[in-house]
Amino acid sequence: MKVQLERKIPTCPEQLGCVVCQQKFTVPNIRSLLCTDAGLIQGDVCPTCLKSKATGIKCKMREQSGLLLRQAELEHGRSLSLRQRALELLAASQEDITLPTLFTWMGKRLEILAQETQELEAARFGTGNSCACGKRSRLRIVFEEDGFS
Repeated sequence: MKVQLERKIPTCPEQLGCVVCQQKFTVPNIRSLLCTDAGLIQGDVCPTCLKSKATGIKCKMREQSGLLLRQAELEHGRSLSLRQRALELLAASQEDITLPTLFTWMGKRLEILAQETQELEAARFGTGNSCACGKRSRLRIVFEEDGFS
């Protein structure tokens, strides 16, 4: 398993639940997603859990798995999804976890800065959402230059 860094998209809620500790947290500009080796996203990881390193994350996942299994038992098997989620967490906690390095964090910050700069430039020049391809037509540019608009 690994923690993958992604840019927070505009439609992302301000608060999310951590897949590791189940606590709500405010989503930063860079989301930390816990992904299995098969590429399946387990969910977001809060900054507090990220600080606890790989061993802390695995330990918390095993604890959460146990809590979910107990909760599923209390509901006398009516909640198959709780049991299934508990087993998924338990299986995920057995995998090795790779955390992003400092260089990965810096690279993601630079990537986001570059994307935001491009978006600002596109908005400034009015080329952002004018058409599906993001470019103005040559015909329109010719007419504007000749003063026919």
